Amino acid sequence: MLNIVIKPIEVTQINEFEWTGGKTHLEYFKKALEKTKDDEILFLGAWLEGNAVGRCGIDFVINPGKATLWMFNVAKDIQGQGIGSKLMDQAEQEILVRGIDEIVLNVEKANVRAQALYERRGYIAMGDGIESWEEDGPNGSTVTYNADVVRMSKKLN
Repeated sequence: MLNIVIKPIEVTQINEFEWTGGKTHLEYFKKALEKTKDDEILFLGAWLEGNAVGRCGIDFVINPGKATLWMFNVAKDIQGQGIGSKLMDQAEQEILVRGIDEIVLNVEKANVRAQALYERRGYIAMGDGIESWEEDGPNGSTVTYNADVVRMSKKLN
């Protein structure tokens, strides 16, 4: 069994998560991490043997009365070993502590592995949509990425 440590991510740890995306993504991630000071957002990280291997963001503001999960990922080379489930366990505990009983998220339709994880954990598809974000493009440009997503929800007990 892997010895995974789950704890809040601090702004000073941003470089440990370079594997999650390019320059544009990391700048966005850093701005989001700075909102943790106001308790608007919480980012949980997963570390294995001192290396950052996963993360999960929880936004407490964007959908009033609900918690929104986003930027949830585990390093590709160690997926399928329970790290995502451990992150989700901790995220759900953090959400309950704040008195929130519903979680919403968007997952790319093409990411069937993540959808299966959410479904195993009791998330229900609520519809489809499109989510967009900026990412690094060719020759240092920035491009808009549009993803077809499934909107999912779960009530916590």
